[in-house]
Amino acid sequence: MTDQTRWGISDIITQNKARAKEKKDFQNKIESLKKDIDRLSEENANVKLINKNLNQSNKELVKKLDEQVKEFRNKGDL
Repeated sequence: MTDQTRWGISDIITQNKARAKEKKDFQNKIESLKKDIDRLSEENANVKLINKNLNQSNKELVKKLDEQVKEFRNKGDL
């Protein structure tokens, strides 16, 4: 049997193991980032819905305020 260390086979095996671990770490990081993206997308959708509802409420309040101002003007209070 030939001397494997002479040919650097143990070094290659060590490098391959390190690359495999690095690849697995990157895959885990990618999966984690995908989950973060999904979570943030859901949060963004919720914020957009809240914003839409607030805008609608704001329009309704402005409309009521305008109506009250018209009433007061008609009564001569303003």
